[in-house]
Amino acid sequence: MTKANETIVQEYEVDAPPDKLWRAVSITEYREQWLPSGDLDGAEPLSLDEGRSVRYAMQEPEPPFRRSEVTFEIEPIGAGRSLFRITHRLTAGIEMRAANSNTRPGIRMAA
Repeated sequence: MTKANETIVQEYEVDAPPDKLWRAVSITEYREQWLPSGDLDGAEPLSLDEGRSVRYAMQEPEPPFRRSEVTFEIEPIGAGRSLFRITHRLTAGIEMRAANSNTRPGIRMAA
């Protein structure tokens, strides 16, 4: 079972200045080369701290349709280098049930 709020954090020291990394995560034409808009749940960021961090909503296109958020944070570490932190947090988990769960499928309708 995968639960909401599970988080993966990755950190990289990059031989690039912060402004160059910022362009790669914030300008659509550059970001598309490694994170296509089709992977995002909307083109606009959920939050933006100019030059430091940007957060996007994501949704898997194939079942089980997990929703998540990815945050890119950039910090200068000197000599034209940057710390690049990627935080990927699952916001809607999935629950796997056995095929013989002995429950009736139900349908909910809006009132």
